[in-house]
Amino acid sequence: PFAAAYPQLRASLPDTVDTVHRLIGIRPDQAQPRYHAGSPLPADVVVIDEASMLGLALMAKTLAALLPDTQLIMLGDQDQLASVEPGAVLGELGAAALNSGGYTPAMAQWILATTGEAVESATKAGAEPTALAEATVWLRQSHRFGASSAIAALAQSVNAGDDKAAVAWLTAPASSDSDFAIRLVHDDAARRPLLAIVLAATNSWLHLVNAPWQSADFGYQVIDDWARAVFAAHSQAQLLCALRHGAYGVVGLNAFIEHSLNHAGLINADQAIDGWYAGRPVMVTRNDSTLHLANGEVGLTLPYLDPELSASEGKPATGLRVAFLSDGVNVAGVPAVRWINPHRLVSVETAFALTVHKAQGSE
Repeated sequence: PFAAAYPQLRASLPDTVDTVHRLIGIRPDQAQPRYHAGSPLPADVVVIDEASMLGLALMAKTLAALLPDTQLIMLGDQDQLASVEPGAVLGELGAAALNSGGYTPAMAQWILATTGEAVESATKAGAEPTALAEATVWLRQSHRFGASSAIAALAQSVNAGDDKAAVAWLTAPASSDSDFAIRLVHDDAARRPLLAIVLAATNSWLHLVNAPWQSADFGYQVIDDWARAVFAAHSQAQLLCALRHGAYGVVGLNAFIEHSLNHAGLINADQAIDGWYAGRPVMVTRNDSTLHLANGEVGLTLPYLDPELSASEGKPATGLRVAFLSDGVNVAGVPAVRWINPHRLVSVETAFALTVHKAQGSE
């Protein structure tokens, strides 16, 4: 459902990846998508990732666009983000499957024989598993963090609606043996440890941005390899916010981080040209068909070396460009880099911090 997810999927899959809107051909000026019941999508299998973000209307249009024998595979976490539009399709499907009693003994035996994975058969008295339940697989072990970590305990408290336990975990002293520490940031004094975390997270990739060019080779390949290295360092950490406005929303934190990084000498925002400076991360906030950019894509503002001009002058000739990783790969099998003049980007915002909802499509 979210555009920022497909570059990462494209790098892992040997075929094209699209948003649901693009897949079925939803257009803002037409009520009916390109593919519908009268003109179905020619697909044997459709896989939808981050399916918790599907609303009722989009799900209905998607189902109407599929052939009767098309296999639909939905992946997602019903405890994560719901759709902006009405309806929690994945959550309701999951609840219906869970309440129906699990798998029949025959299905459990078939799964064991086919995959080697043992699953529980129906355990609820009088429950008869439905076709939906038999087609649902639950992944119950998280590999994102340890089951005994503070973040796991906090997540369990939130999902269970246990506000007292959640507050207790938020206010408890950070444990040194926990793989994920939790700190409740609630006043200006608490911004100091937050600033230390931000500086540590941004230091490595901003140093790459500001590193002088040591090579006399100003070829496109060298520049693109450098940009990919900056993206790789940038992807190691990301600050997320639950809110957009307020002291700890993305608007306030982006301004705070920009000021702090500028004061630390990691960026030079004082010399910004129309708000643009080397090291500014941006997120596209509206689809741009002219530039082939989708809502949610993240770019990095970098000092771009013009190879032809550099070669003619015998020294680096730089100017600011915003680099985006393409959803395709080049002949070397790595994501291609697209360089765009910042003045061509209209609907973008600074992205040192992102809302959880915006970032969800990227991971």
